[in-house]
Amino acid sequence: MKMPNGSLIVRFIPVCVPLSNIDETKKAAGTFGLTARQSQVVGWLSQGLSDKQIATEMDCAIHTVRSHLRNIYAALDVNGRVETLNIVRAKSFL
Repeated sequence: MKMPNGSLIVRFIPVCVPLSNIDETKKAAGTFGLTARQSQVVGWLSQGLSDKQIATEMDCAIHTVRSHLRNIYAALDVNGRVETLNIVRAKSFL
């Protein structure tokens, strides 16, 4: 995106997991009884996206993302993102 003064705005999205592992992460998430949408959220978590970035990807409100996260944490009996990813990644590499 170009600004009126000619400078460019660059959007940086951190990626923590190689793209080849995202499908494995979503597949592993599915083995925990997560819905397809929740598995997508776990995939985006594995990429390091924030709640706001996930909401943009999902084209929904940030509150919807947080609701999905609460349900994911409850289903996996965890307290946060790091625990979620540790469990799902461990399952995907077994």
